[in-house]
Amino acid sequence: MNEANEKPLYEVSVASLGGGHHTARVAAREILIVNSSEGVRVYDGVCPHLGGPLIEGRISARAVVCPWHAYAFDAASGRCLTVPGGIWRAGGCPKGDGQPMRIALRPLRHELKNGNIVVYG
Repeated sequence: MNEANEKPLYEVSVASLGGGHHTARVAAREILIVNSSEGVRVYDGVCPHLGGPLIEGRISARAVVCPWHAYAFDAASGRCLTVPGGIWRAGGCPKGDGQPMRIALRPLRHELKNGNIVVYG
């Protein structure tokens, strides 16, 4: 579908962020809106690690943390901050290379319009 003809999936007032975040379930989609240190970011609410519900996790202007396995993601860039190993080694998993997982939150296209955040799916 052409972006000019694309219908909004969800719309909410910027004021609803209250300096923090806003979450929503729209049909089968989960939407996570974060007022990050670098501005408003909109992500799919499903963790790219194993599909956990990010909208039920810990969310701040700095990070989004999945409630299932505590994987943390940078709120501004969506990049994973979690280094495999640590608690996972107790379960027999190898430590890995000491680098964060190479996964990221999936951004959703959005625009700021008339004081609202308009999200497209």
